[in-house]
Order: sequence, then structure tokens, then C-alpha cells
Amino acid sequence: MTLHENVVACIACNLRNGCHRVVHGVGPHSSGGVMLVGEAPGVEEDLQGEPFVGGSGRLLTALLFANGFFRKQFYITNVVKCRPPGNRKPEPDEIATCKRWLVEEIRLFRPRLIVALGDTASLTLTGLPISHVGGVYPARREFGSLPTLICYHPAYVMRNRPLIPILGFDLCKIREPVTSYPPIYTSLARPIEFEVGAQQALGWVSVDIETHGSMSAPKDALNPFKAGLLGIGICTHPGRAFSLPYDEFSRSTIARFLASDTPKVFQNASFDLAVLTSLGFEVRNVIWDTMVAAHVLYSSAPADLDFLRARYTNIPPYKIVYKGSKRGGVEGMTRERLGEYNCYDVDVTLQTALAQQKSCNDKTEKLVRQGVQLTEIAVEMRLRGVQVDTKELGKFARSLAPEVARSRAEFENCYEVNPLSPKQLSKLLFETLKCPIPAIAKKGKTAHISVDEAVLNDLSKRRLSANAQDCIDKLLKVRESSQLYSTFIKGIAQRLHKQPSNIYTIHPEWKPTGAESGRWSCKNPNLQNAPKTFRSMFCARRGHKFVVGDYSQLEFRVALTLANDHETLRQSDEGLDIHEKTRLAMLEIVPTATRLLAKKVVFGTLYGLQPTTLARTLDIKKAEAEALQKVAITSFPSLVELKRQMLESFKNKHYAESFLGRKRYCETETQALNHPIQGTAIDITNSAMIQLRKAYGPIIVLQVHDEIVVEVPEHGDFSTSILQTIMEGSLPDLYPRFPASVWEAKTWGKED
Repeated sequence: MTLHENVVACIACNLRNGCHRVVHGVGPHSSGGVMLVGEAPGVEEDLQGEPFVGGSGRLLTALLFANGFFRKQFYITNVVKCRPPGNRKPEPDEIATCKRWLVEEIRLFRPRLIVALGDTASLTLTGLPISHVGGVYPARREFGSLPTLICYHPAYVMRNRPLIPILGFDLCKIREPVTSYPPIYTSLARPIEFEVGAQQALGWVSVDIETHGSMSAPKDALNPFKAGLLGIGICTHPGRAFSLPYDEFSRSTIARFLASDTPKVFQNASFDLAVLTSLGFEVRNVIWDTMVAAHVLYSSAPADLDFLRARYTNIPPYKIVYKGSKRGGVEGMTRERLGEYNCYDVDVTLQTALAQQKSCNDKTEKLVRQGVQLTEIAVEMRLRGVQVDTKELGKFARSLAPEVARSRAEFENCYEVNPLSPKQLSKLLFETLKCPIPAIAKKGKTAHISVDEAVLNDLSKRRLSANAQDCIDKLLKVRESSQLYSTFIKGIAQRLHKQPSNIYTIHPEWKPTGAESGRWSCKNPNLQNAPKTFRSMFCARRGHKFVVGDYSQLEFRVALTLANDHETLRQSDEGLDIHEKTRLAMLEIVPTATRLLAKKVVFGTLYGLQPTTLARTLDIKKAEAEALQKVAITSFPSLVELKRQMLESFKNKHYAESFLGRKRYCETETQALNHPIQGTAIDITNSAMIQLRKAYGPIIVLQVHDEIVVEVPEHGDFSTSILQTIMEGSLPDLYPRFPASVWEAKTWGKED
């Protein structure tokens, strides 16, 4: 009997009894080809008797074609040949029973490469989980130890559409496997070896530092002020790396290299540059950051070095081998072992950077280079910090602490429940008070229903019993006051840095790639969420002043620009308040309509909010929301047409794009409608920050969405008109002027 006949006749497990057909492999029988291996047949495969003919198969065929392949070129099969009931994952005994047929297929067809699609195929063929996606590894001995490329399963990608380009990129490796280089690592380089190696580099040189403190003091792991330098590594060619221990004898060698014009590549430059700069090193000519590039190319995918290693290189997993248990960390390594680990890091970084640049077009490469400049700005902002008026901080603490205690006591007296206990709150809300369980609520690790902020906000907008509504209101008050105190009083007090003359500064961590949308993020603490009433505690240093610039209606003007609505833009330029005009048109429907309500209706309509959602958000009736949206549509027909165009583009491309080409592979239509507008607004702000730094150096201290705060000498040449000119004309290729309000102040919260 042939293999095909043997597979069809198999009755070795119970799966055969519940399926229509046994789905055997199909494709050319010649040796030296490529074999694609999935998990198990689905519904359509079960009916048609052929693997990958359903929705996931059509996606796979399309991605293969996009890479220049035809489906008929490949032998395609599954680990399990019969469809599991309900499309569940195959059980281990079912995989073990069916494995013999996969072994026989590989023996007969002798492929040069196996592609494992999904976790089941990866574990079966290599013993490695899907976290090694993108890497090429030897298969188990029973499968001939053949090279095996690990990819996401197309069905999983269909449920997580932002991963479509990741799968497409990985399938490229079928044609052009990642080159493997025999490594030559000098793990304990002498200063002269390090210097000569750097001088012999023909192009980019990757750089990575090793620091201590990560395990002995976890809070200091990524604190550049407390993370001591142990050594520095460079990679001059793929597979050729040097690691130089840091001491008083090597410092001058390291300083000369970092200050040289050698083009340098980092992974997560924001941390490395912060550490090196805080130690007094000047770092010049940083041209690439693999983490920034990963964010630009695939913002939804992980960007850690181990993921990038699997994606772009053939270097085997090494971190777990060198770091061992979490307790040991780098402190438990010998210098030589730490040097080897450092060499692996820089080797992966260089190979990743070269592969990333190869996959970039002109637009994406420009965005990566811009991202590196923004990272340098973020490092300068963190190291410079912002001064805190401790008297103001104390005043806020004295006023807020009693409010925290009072709101908590009031809640506990009413309900005899600890408002900080999720388990007790869940029982109170959903069992005692019989609140409806919102669709967004999930069960936590201890099986209670989530009572996070999103759930409470959802409940607060529903019609509940008087007792339940009172409970939600009191609980939100407890949460708000407690969060304000922990973040902006206690959190700031714990992070104060004492400077000479009893000056105190705070140094939050800024990140220009902190969100998929491209918005900046801030943490430790997050000053972007600082209430305006608290901002007066942040003040300019003695002899300095803040100059603050805030774009006016930036996203709305961007939307009008993308819609080519020049008439409305002209009216706005002439001083007409567009949102006020819209509010007046809405008064017949909602007599108490405010300008903010009008603005939310316009953007909600543009971003695809349904009337039900809009009504809940604005706390109005659904009929009123529908009527308000009709007013918005009538007032701005150009935005309705823009919305149609953006949705059509998303359906064709599966991603949305900002003016400068910042892509986001969206999961929802709301994201697809939001990103071209919000992403372009971010392009405008980022361009202004880069121009400010280029012209005036490291003067930026704060960035909050559409607002930029710089700190300059009080009697210097920098003025409000300079900031206004740069901000308003930062992206002339899009539109000549985006208005910004600009003012001077001694504190962030007050305009002089």
C-alpha cells in the first residue's frame, strides 16, 4: 500500500470516528523541496480532504504568492491527519499516534526545509514552543534533524491581524535562509584588541553594555543613575564580537570609541545612552536602534532582543543558558562568561539591524532614523529632569491625604468591605448588589470578576439601583484620590533627586515608541497624566523659564487637511471656532450641549463610534446620539468622505498609515480610522521636537501629547515666537501652518 492509502486506512485513534475524511498531505513528491506542516484539519479541510483549503489556507496561499511562490511548489501536510472535535487542539496521545505518518512523509520526500506552522507543529518537530517564531532550528532526530523554520499558524494570524506582516516576512526565509556565521568572540578583550577591532569595522558597529544591580535591587534594574557599568561589547561583522570589561584602565578606550564617528547600532538605546551619558561619556553617531526599527516595522509585535534573535538570525537561544535562574543574573557570572553573553547580544543586534534595514523602504528607514533622534531627545529629557517645588508638593500632600482617608473610611463604613480588595469588591458588586456583569469584565487569577477602572466606568454609566450607584460613585472617589496620592505625591516624593543648593528634581522615563499609535509614553511617574491642578509643583530652575507650546485643535485640523477641506481650514485660520459653530447647531437636540460635547460627537462619528456607544459615553439617549451624529455628518461632509476612503484603504491593505508612513496593522475599524489622523498629529509634534533640538540643543523637558515644554535661560534669546514658528511650521509638506498657543511661565501649571 502507498503512504496515501495507509494514512486513509488508519484507525489507530478515536479521531477517525468523528471526522468525514482523513486529510493526507498533498504536493510535489520530489526531494529537496519545502514541506509546510500545520496542526490539524479544520472544517473545510475535513470536508474536502485537503490541508489548508479554508480561510487560513487562503491567507497562507496569498502570503506565499506575495513572496513570489505558488502553493503547488510545496508539500503541505499536518501533524494530525483527522479533524479534532470542535476544532480543539490535538491531545498528546493523538499527536503521538499520528506522528509516524509525518515521519514517513519526511523520509519519503526528503525536504531541504520544513516550515512548522504554529505551536503544535513547532513542539512536535523541534521541541521548541512558538515563542521561537522566526528562527530556523534542527528538527528532532526522528525527523532527520532537518532545518525547521518556525512560523505563526495562519489561523492564529487571522485572529490577530497585526501579525500578518510577521508571517509574510518569515515566509521570505523559505527562499533566502538567514545566513549563519561561525562566531569568533573575544569575551575578555584587552583595550588594544577592542580598539583595533573597532577600527577594522567596514560599516555599522553594534554596541551593548552590561550593568549590575538588576537582580540585587530590581527597582534599580533599568535606572541609569544606579545601574553600574560592568562592560561594553561591540560587533564589527556578523559573528565577530569583542567584550571589554569596564575599569579605570579601559575607560579612555571606551570614551574614544563612543565619541568617534563610527556608525553605531543599539538595542534599546534609551537605556544604554542614559547609562553612558550619566557616566560622562559622549556618544556620537547613533544611526540605528533595533527596538525602534521593530516598532516602526511591526508595532504590534514584541521588540525584545530574544524575539528579534529568533526572527532575524540563526543564532540559537542563549539567554537562559547564560543567565540561568533569575536569582543569579549577571552578578553570578564570571567576567569571561559575562563577556561571552555580551558578545552574543551585540552579534544579534548587528545581524538584526542589517536585516531590518534590508526590509525597509525609504519611508520606513527615514522613520527609524527619526525614531533614533527622538530616542536621544527622550534620554536628554530623562537626564535633565524637571525641578520639583517641594513646598508645593507638601501642600498638595497635606490637602490630599485627608481626602484619601475620608473617602476610604466613608466607603468602609457604608459597605464593610476593603475598597482595595478586588475579591471583596467583586463579591459586593456582583453578588450582594446584583450589578450586571459588563462584557469587558474578565475573571482574574483567583477566579473573581475583574473590578478594574474600565469595569467601574462601564457600570457608572448604567441604570443601577440607588444603592449600587452610590457604591460605584464612592468607590470611584476612593480610586481617584488614592491613585492621585500614590502617583503624584508618594510616587514623586520617592523619586526625588537632591541637587546642589537643596534643589530637587525628578527624572521620569520618556519613550517615543511607548504605544502602537506612536504617541510618547512616560512612566516613573507618568507626568502625562498629571492633573492641571498639580502641575504648579513643577517649576523652572533658578535663572530659567518655561516656554510652553500647545497645538490648537491639532487632530481636527489634521483630519480636515487629509480630507482636503480647504474652506473649513480657511475659516479656522481666520479665527472661526468650528466646534462652537457645531455646538450651536446641536442646541435644538440637546439644549445643554457644550463645546466639548460637540467635539466628542464629531470625533466619535469620524472614528466610527456607534450611537449606542456614543450615548453611553456622553450620558445621553440613543435617539439624541443618532440626531447629533446626523448634525456632525451634515456639518462636515468632507470628513464623511475621508472616513470612507480610510476604511476602503484598510480593507485593501489591512493597515493604516500616517502622513510620514507610520504603519499600524489594525485589529478594528476604529483603530484604522484613528491612526491616520492621530499618527499624523504625532508626526507633526515629533518633527517640531527634532527641529527644536537641532537648532537649540537639549532644552525640551516635557512632552504631553500636543504640548511641548522647553526650559531656557530667563534672559536668553529664546522666545515664545521662536517656539511658535517651529511648532506651527514643522511639517510644511502637509500644510503650511498648524496653529499653536505659546506662553512663558515659571511653573508648568501657570501662564505668566
